[in-house]
Amino acid sequence: IVAVGLMPNGQVQLQVSGAPGHYAIDATTNLANWAELTNFTTSDSSFQYLDSETNLIQRFYRIRLVQ
Repeated sequence: IVAVGLMPNGQVQLQVSGAPGHYAIDATTNLANWAELTNFTTSDSSFQYLDSETNLIQRFYRIRLVQ
């Protein structure tokens, strides 16, 4: 994750950079219970994800390469 932005409507935008491949984006509010938000395949070296969940006090993200 190279950048995180807060949009005017409260959504979080992630800017991600990496090799082309199949990725999953996970999120958690407590660093213990991770949930997959989405997974996708990209042929580009950078991509964006917009998290529409806007009512959380805090949220942590991670990107996983899916084999």
